[in-house]
Amino acid sequence: MELSTKKFTKKITNIFNILKDIKKQEEEGKRIPDSIDERLKKIDEELTDMLIELEAEGS
Repeated sequence: MELSTKKFTKKITNIFNILKDIKKQEEEGKRIPDSIDERLKKIDEELTDMLIELEAEGS
């Protein structure tokens, strides 16, 4: 369980860092839609992986 907690904490931290970077780009007027779309896909992948792992642990 400890390993999973550390792993999930790292994934969540990565997600927040991606979101902060997107916000920073928007504030600087450097909004690049393709770049943001790729980052949002990465967030979706991270969350999907976490959900799959949580469901596997619950079985």
